[in-house]
Amino acid sequence: MRLTSADKKVLFFQYLSVIVSFLLLNTYIPGSDPFSKLFLIFAFLIILVYIFGYRFGTHTLFSPLWYLLPLLAACYWFYNFGQKGVTLKTLIATSLVAVWSIGMTINWLRNWQGLYKPDFRHEQLARQTGKWYVLMSFLLIYLTFMIMTFLLVSPLYYAFMFADSWHWLNWLGIGLGLLGIIIEIIADNQLYRFVIKQHNPIAVMRFGLWRHIAHPNYLGDLLFWLGLALTAYHELADYWIFIGIIIYALFVRLISIPVMRTHLLSNKPGYDIYIKSTWPLFPKFFGKKRS
Repeated sequence: MRLTSADKKVLFFQYLSVIVSFLLLNTYIPGSDPFSKLFLIFAFLIILVYIFGYRFGTHTLFSPLWYLLPLLAACYWFYNFGQKGVTLKTLIATSLVAVWSIGMTINWLRNWQGLYKPDFRHEQLARQTGKWYVLMSFLLIYLTFMIMTFLLVSPLYYAFMFADSWHWLNWLGIGLGLLGIIIEIIADNQLYRFVIKQHNPIAVMRFGLWRHIAHPNYLGDLLFWLGLALTAYHELADYWIFIGIIIYALFVRLISIPVMRTHLLSNKPGYDIYIKSTWPLFPKFFGKKRS
């Protein structure tokens, strides 16, 4: 599906508005607590994108913000720590975030079908909440993901706070982060090629990474965020830096995967057989597989 000029203009204006707002808020919001300031910036940006969606009657503009916020957070910490925050450790951590952000944005853009392509998750929520949908969509989708993103990127603070200090877990984190990005990019590319070449809309993807893992893109995403937290780890850091990845892992396993599976089971005959022959997140090459 080709994008219209209106689709491109609205998306460009949203990106421009988000970036300009971020720069202005970072400069003029008062306060000495950097975490509170970053949280307020995230909250304002998520409200801004929600207004965009409400104005144009679409929620497809939410995803690009999810991929942009972590990169903005890295820029935020560079700005706040100044020259002392520019070290090999912070550059590697920021590079991981940048590669993930750019890769996920490119994948979203090539799959985006315009402002008004329905999203089954929003349609399902609209049926369940009725007249309360406008409020509930903000609370359950926009606000929830904003808080989750804030928790996931919060470990970056410790990468900058202990910018010259290294722990063996930091190197493990870099490796896991790179592995997660590679898995996610490969999985997304395999699925994209399958979709554009496959003319049967009910066909089930069973190739590449998808042959062994039902949700390899989720696996890559989880490894990336775990890797980022470990990259930022320091012995003096609070252990709550792992709260974000723990909550996100539970969200993926208990909510995202079941919702996606319910949708695919109702639209793709044979998907039930597929999920019985694969593992949700981790492959098992020998022995009986399970869903």
